[in-house]
Amino acid sequence: GLGESFGRLVAAKPLGIFIIEYNNTLGSYVAKEAKHNIGNIAHRAMISVKDNIYIVSYDGIYEFKPNNLAETDQTPTEQLKISAMIDDQFQVLTTAQKEGIFTEYDQYNSEVLFFIPSS
Repeated sequence: GLGESFGRLVAAKPLGIFIIEYNNTLGSYVAKEAKHNIGNIAHRAMISVKDNIYIVSYDGIYEFKPNNLAETDQTPTEQLKISAMIDDQFQVLTTAQKEGIFTEYDQYNSEVLFFIPSS
């Protein structure tokens, strides 16, 4: 998936999140991998909302703020997990159901909505 956070392009693969920035010194784009060793597995789930990135991984749903994508971030990955309260329900989903999750942003209620397919 692709998203945007604080003016930077964010690309998420199943096993990693990358920040792509333009380097004026080199005159080219540079990709840096985020410190957290997780990625996005659902093709329609990654969403950018107010500089935050939301992704679905094999073990949960995560929210990354711009500082969490920095190379110097020391935040434990577990603290970024926003699906901890429904972990018992998330873990029983099949891989196909997790990969089929899609998101929408409800601008009237300022909510990110995650839809889980029934089969």
